[in-house]
Amino acid sequence: MAEAKRHRVDCICLFTRKPDFFAGQGFSVAQREDLPDKIYKDCHACPRFHCCDEVAMVRGDLPKFAILPEPANWLVKLQGWSPAAETQTRSS
Repeated sequence: MAEAKRHRVDCICLFTRKPDFFAGQGFSVAQREDLPDKIYKDCHACPRFHCCDEVAMVRGDLPKFAILPEPANWLVKLQGWSPAAETQTRSS
């Protein structure tokens, strides 16, 4: 955290199996979807990517947008489902 302060980093994000420890350090629980850069940078190569048991946490203000592009080696891009999208797909 001292290094983040030295570099004037506004937000520190992490995934952990020890959320109580980091909560004591001023971190709060976040949604995984709120941390796309963390996922794009570190998680996409993890063998537990699709069955992750870690808790997303942040300290500071969440970024409003992602900076890094999605990894090119992702096999599948998950998207939200809606009945309207299914209807459009069938009528095409």
